[in-house]
Amino acid sequence: MSRTLSRTILRLRLYSLFTALHKGIALGFLRCGYHLADALDPDYKFHEIERSGCYPQQTAESLMAHLQTSKNRWQRMELWLWRCCGDMEGLGTLIESIPWTRYAPDTAFDYLSLYTDQIYGRESIF
Repeated sequence: MSRTLSRTILRLRLYSLFTALHKGIALGFLRCGYHLADALDPDYKFHEIERSGCYPQQTAESLMAHLQTSKNRWQRMELWLWRCCGDMEGLGTLIESIPWTRYAPDTAFDYLSLYTDQIYGRESIF
């Protein structure tokens, strides 16, 4: 796909915008997701988003940079974190409060997973 978004993706995002307005999802939260999806997963299904939350963009970017060398990190992880912040009230504030760089990247990843894995009932690595 070219650098510009396809018409289909633009239509889906417009639909997701209207759906988000109906659901009461914060537009700033949705805009952050759009920016992340542009870089990580242009086909992301925004219409499945049910709620919004605090997404600490600067902290998340710093955390993702710190996790670059973690053996467990994956390509779309920041988009996943954005979604989790919408689904779990208070997660964004919690993420902002943790000094992530005090931990080795693999440890920081495991620590983050303790929170994000609980949202969807995934087994934590511990």
